Amino acid sequence: TKIETYDAVLEFAAELGAKHVLTTLDDSDESRRRDNLAALCEAAAARGLTVDIEFVPWQSVPSLAAAAEEVRHCGHPAAGIALDALHFYRSGSELADLEGLPREWFRYLQLCDAPRRATPPSREELIHEAVKERLLPGEGDIDLVGLLGAFAPLPLAMEIPQESLARRLDAAGRVGAAVAALRGLLARL
Repeated sequence: TKIETYDAVLEFAAELGAKHVLTTLDDSDESRRRDNLAALCEAAAARGLTVDIEFVPWQSVPSLAAAAEEVRHCGHPAAGIALDALHFYRSGSELADLEGLPREWFRYLQLCDAPRRATPPSREELIHEAVKERLLPGEGDIDLVGLLGAFAPLPLAMEIPQESLARRLDAAGRVGAAVAALRGLLARL
């Protein structure tokens, strides 16, 4: 990865009024991974943007604890953690793991839901679920109320690709269902 190749994207993001850059750190070379994170933080901060690490269970930074270690090591004020409910749940992270972590590291939450599984999902199952079949908030077993309670108020995003639903329901219907699910979740707070 050459961070300077992202300069135009960062410039455009800043022009649009974006606040955050979501990144994953899928590089097994720890030194290079950390150097690239620091460089990305510098480039983003120069444009008024933050860099939020999305930990992903099948990648080099697979958990909340691993993402927190990357942010600590980086030490840049632009570095933070993007908390995706699915990855939080599937990585085995728990609400107690958030205790003691600086709240300023968390700038928004990505919501979706997922079922409990009797056996841990395979790498392929994790990828399929994350990319193609997430559940709407309230349809699964993630403690979304607890997660929201730990951070309220924060901006919320929903990441809910549903390939099977897209075959049966148009975009407006899927958006309507997502909004209704989110409202139902927020009412439980």
